[in-house]
Amino acid sequence: MTRAFSYVGTVSYGMYLWHWLAYEVIASTGVRVHLPIPGLLDWALGTALVAIATLPLAIVSWHIVEKPAIRWARGRRLPQPPVVAAAA
Repeated sequence: MTRAFSYVGTVSYGMYLWHWLAYEVIASTGVRVHLPIPGLLDWALGTALVAIATLPLAIVSWHIVEKPAIRWARGRRLPQPPVVAAAA
């Protein structure tokens, strides 16, 4: 269970980036969750639907975009400024 939460934590930024697109796509299809119990439960199911739609997008973007970018950035060496010693 800890590995699953850790993995969700790894892809959470992608979920943040993709959630609005998933919300808009779901809203444009006309899918609605209507339960006889209004309020919090209705909202929770809608939120779960967006999360379930967003997770695969976040996983794919992690493996295709973020992970290679992190590897690329680690391989780069930035020029170091020259060290100047001050005489006292």
